[in-house]
Amino acid sequence: MFVQLDPAALANLQDLYGDDAVGFRELVASFLGTAQVLQHQINAGLQSSDIKSIFRAAHTLRSSAALFGAAELAAACHQLEVQALQPPDWAVIERDAGVVLRLLDDAVTAIARLCHE
Repeated sequence: MFVQLDPAALANLQDLYGDDAVGFRELVASFLGTAQVLQHQINAGLQSSDIKSIFRAAHTLRSSAALFGAAELAAACHQLEVQALQPPDWAVIERDAGVVLRLLDDAVTAIARLCHE
């Protein structure tokens, strides 16, 4: 999988930060740190069958992904949220969480590259 970042969302972030390259790098660093924590929460939730933890992590990640224009990741997070609100079908939740985690790995790589462009 390869995550495409929406150029319009990135342009909005550039407009927001303007010439503040340090602020933008701090935003990217914040996303990267939060992504690692949320990845851990999803994995821990899967191991302990904690659907609420999975839901919270997916919900938080969806917002962050959308901010950076990772629409496919945001949509996968939304799908995981929807599944987490249903009576748990762990096979489906594990599948959807796997998609989120793979897309998250790609998004982290793509978003980290923004600081090097």
